[in-house]
Amino acid sequence: MRVFASVWMILITIALGKLVGDWTSAIATISQRRTARRLLSQSITADLFRDIDVNKDNSIDRYEFLCAMLLRLDKVEQADIDQISKAFDARDKDHDGKLDMHETSKPAT
Repeated sequence: MRVFASVWMILITIALGKLVGDWTSAIATISQRRTARRLLSQSITADLFRDIDVNKDNSIDRYEFLCAMLLRLDKVEQADIDQISKAFDARDKDHDGKLDMHETSKPAT
């Protein structure tokens, strides 16, 4: 009987731990979705505009907006964006900001 009770207590403890973990994860997900909705629906203030306009050309292109939102939503780190940009630049042999089939068929150097 004691062995059964001991095993039962261990199983209950494990199940309770999983339940707490699942609840914590669900709450975090709900919070992240709310933050994303709020961030993506808010107007862009002058200060935010200046922050997003990385190349300071007084306009926000799709790349700047996408990077800024991903960073603000904590989906990526700046180091990730820098690494991806370097990988793109290494493949963009003619430096036109686009990759054609010829550039992608060779390994990046």
